[in-house]
Amino acid sequence: MDTTEKETLIKLQALDQFEALLNNKEFSDVKFVVEGKTIYANKVILISRSSVFSAMFRNPMKEAQESAVEITDIEYNVMLETLRFVYVAKVNEIEKFSKSLLATADKYDLGGLKEICTDHLCTKISVESVVEYLSLADLHNVRQLKEKAIKFIIDNGNAMVNRPEFDSIVDLHKGAFLEVVRAVLAREKIEDSRSSKSYKKKLHQTYRHVLLQSLKQNV
Repeated sequence: MDTTEKETLIKLQALDQFEALLNNKEFSDVKFVVEGKTIYANKVILISRSSVFSAMFRNPMKEAQESAVEITDIEYNVMLETLRFVYVAKVNEIEKFSKSLLATADKYDLGGLKEICTDHLCTKISVESVVEYLSLADLHNVRQLKEKAIKFIIDNGNAMVNRPEFDSIVDLHKGAFLEVVRAVLAREKIEDSRSSKSYKKKLHQTYRHVLLQSLKQNV
């Protein structure tokens, strides 16, 4: 075994030792209560990895005083994987939890976790998932995922236009829909769009509808 291999092995062993600290009651100084279950953790690790945790435990908040944090908006397994990333920069079952982990990464300011989830979701975009992913990207301000989703919608306009999820973009995320329309219009200026006339017609009609609704709300 050469020096590089030894260094790699030592680093992996160190990560395993750090991971062993997660959910270890004996050495913990803070606990998260999620769905009636407890996850034990260490403030010094949390503070060093997240600005949100740093603010939480450095300020005179209830959590800092009682060393307990009650979580009501995250599932137990998702919170456990979020903390696993904090400890050792990895997650288990990314396929299962990527959408939920994207939300927790945004909530706790974990840029690396956000990138991992984004990269995974970008490879899973389909006709069935693209609207949901566009909504997630819009909600959590993930530019890379939003751009991928918008491009997919444009490239697959014929398949997308009559799906009920397509209309939900307008109802729930007007900003994201307007970006889709702008991208379509920009493409039309430089090349023949592969989208059908019915797709472009519906885009233009809905675009006008969104603008009218916005004007009415501002009156």
